[in-house]
Amino acid sequence: MDIVFFGNISGGGVDSACFNLVNKLADSHKITIISTGFSEPPALLREDVAYYHLKSDNILRMNLEYFKLLKKLSPDIVVTMEALSGMVSFLPTLLCRKKYIVWEHANYYQNQGVAYIQIVRAIELLLSDAYVVLTKRDFQTFQRKFFFKRRLKQIYNMFSKQSEGNYNIASKTIVSAGHLRPIKNFDSIPEVASIALKNHPDWTWKIYGSGTDEYLEYLMEKVREYGVENQVEFCGRTNHLIEIMRESAVYVLPSLYEGLPMVLLEAKSQKLPIVSFDIETGPDEILRDGINGYLVEPYQKKKMAEKIRFLIENPDVRQSFSDKSELDLPLFSDDTVVKQWLTLFEEIYE
Repeated sequence: MDIVFFGNISGGGVDSACFNLVNKLADSHKITIISTGFSEPPALLREDVAYYHLKSDNILRMNLEYFKLLKKLSPDIVVTMEALSGMVSFLPTLLCRKKYIVWEHANYYQNQGVAYIQIVRAIELLLSDAYVVLTKRDFQTFQRKFFFKRRLKQIYNMFSKQSEGNYNIASKTIVSAGHLRPIKNFDSIPEVASIALKNHPDWTWKIYGSGTDEYLEYLMEKVREYGVENQVEFCGRTNHLIEIMRESAVYVLPSLYEGLPMVLLEAKSQKLPIVSFDIETGPDEILRDGINGYLVEPYQKKKMAEKIRFLIENPDVRQSFSDKSELDLPLFSDDTVVKQWLTLFEEIYE
């Protein structure tokens, strides 16, 4: 089967989810990626996966460029990563009469800065061959909110990295990672750190990810406001997050919205205890509260700080959480997820 994946390949969790899946699918199918982001194929992508970059800089020209490329490639199925990418891929795919799957990476409540996102989703639910969401909770929400839902499917993102070595109980580093933008809520970290680390000057909190200069300066202002310059550090983007996690003590997710936060799966795979806000989708299907992490009511920064401080002061609890960190990871295994995608392809192409 010839399958095209389309989306904005520009770094982040969506890319990781895409590469994990297509690198496995390429064992038995011809896979092509068409991107509006990076012009060159990322290093994590298999060499036998074809990669095309749309050069146009506005949506109308992008639609035309995509249409011409799709006619040339003539795939059996198109998978669009994120509903908003359908603004480019949807009409050309229908005109080319190709099977069309939307792979939604945001949850229902994320509008991604677009007021009409629910209209886009409703149209795609009506006219696509399948609409895949990431979590069971989001599946239930989409079922409640939309009239056209018979094409709705739920498939977790795939994650298969295995831990190497044991949990580093001696580490005094907290780690967080993601794009530096408001939705990730990294501006809450300085306040949380000022409480959690107050009596632990030898502990540090490192945040990995890139963003605009303006937003980074805003984050640094927050660091100075709460007087945690010596303990909170914004480290920039890294290609070695797994190795960094391996040497860390705790992972913290302060996000306000996520689809399925792959970074939590990465943290679990490296046996890290986790503290996360219990946001609309994702964390409660990855963590077991009080068993391998803590789920904190969203926006409750003081409660998050208290949970972090408790873990700092109780290494035996950190070790216990670490020992149970890999619970539920089989739900996201290669075999489980690839089988679900292959079944979906067969269903819509038969």
